[in-house]
Amino acid sequence: MDPQLSMYMERTLDVLVVAGAEAVEMEIEELDEDEAALEARIRSSLSYRLEVDMMVSWLEGTPIRRAYSFHFMDSADVTIFRYDNARHHQGLEHFPHHKHIGASECVIGLPAADNSADTR
Repeated sequence: MDPQLSMYMERTLDVLVVAGAEAVEMEIEELDEDEAALEARIRSSLSYRLEVDMMVSWLEGTPIRRAYSFHFMDSADVTIFRYDNARHHQGLEHFPHHKHIGASECVIGLPAADNSADTR
């Protein structure tokens, strides 16, 4: 795996594991020299849960999130929000980037968090 991509993935894990994390399961899988997948399951001391899935490519020194899902749930595993770029909800502004809100998972379009969230 490209050393810069490896460092990016490790830093991402560092950011996800904040003080108060009670249980953490995570894995980085090298898909090829310039692409890796990250899976993380984090439960806080208050029993909130964060699940992160990302596929990242390293393109000319820049991380490109090809696919991502950030799913935050309460202690009963009910969705608080999920932010992802799954290619459904085509009619939303900023497709494919969108957010599911609350237990009803109301969906709204949102712009990508930054230019490294491209789906080039």
